[in-house]
Amino acid sequence: MTSKRVKDCLQRLDHLFHDRNYRNTQRCFPVEGIRNVIAAAESSYEFDLLLYSSRLLRSSAGRAIVDQCRRSGTPVVTVSPEQFRSIATMKRASGLSAIVRQQTGRLSSFVPLATDCLVGLSRIQSAGNLGALVRTAAAFRAKGFVLIGQSIDPTDPFIVRASMGAFFRQHFLRCTWPEFAAWKQQHRTSVVGACPSGERIRSDTEWARPTVLMLGDERKGLSSRQRKHCDRLVRIPMADDSDSLNLAVAGSILLYDMMANRRMFAKRASQSRTE
Repeated sequence: MTSKRVKDCLQRLDHLFHDRNYRNTQRCFPVEGIRNVIAAAESSYEFDLLLYSSRLLRSSAGRAIVDQCRRSGTPVVTVSPEQFRSIATMKRASGLSAIVRQQTGRLSSFVPLATDCLVGLSRIQSAGNLGALVRTAAAFRAKGFVLIGQSIDPTDPFIVRASMGAFFRQHFLRCTWPEFAAWKQQHRTSVVGACPSGERIRSDTEWARPTVLMLGDERKGLSSRQRKHCDRLVRIPMADDSDSLNLAVAGSILLYDMMANRRMFAKRASQSRTE
């Protein structure tokens, strides 16, 4: 590959890392690090380009992805350690990055099962918080995220990186508020909002329908529009001298509660059928 072609690839990756509009125009986003690149491959994301440094990439699993991409016809670009570091955003360059195709879908095309849980968001302040929440959502078997409006970019490289590969096991579904209302009604979905003034979460609550856990942003919490679409509001019990939790922490606690309760009621139902 010519030096100009390598330079063009490096510039494109750098542009994708730092420009949301360019990511949307290209319908691609950058993936950095061995774990994330492997997760993208295992989740059948379409690779547009793979970039690696043979001197930096020591992982046998990472090298296997390089071989796999070459066999499939994906363009593979080899660069020097210095060239790779010139576009890397991680402190320790792994030697492996990729450009993959976006898979953000429309909420209207998603048909939920009775046990499905999704996280609803319309605005968020910290990409790191969302990345951590994506990781937790995958761990607690949530299906994905409902992104209402255009404020949130799920392909922000910091979100993808903070998810530690979990990003690729989640659905990201975009909609407008009218579309959300219509989808909620069509699928009899329960919308539960988290806020300090809500009722206390209880361990005996049964989450029997598809559920959207609605979370507000870190500073202001649920907006009035989010509250309007909630069927109930819940809060997490805390010490008297505490009045808030980090968004990712609060969302994680509620997602765990939903998963644990559904398991408990499923076990009870199974036992009753066998008696």
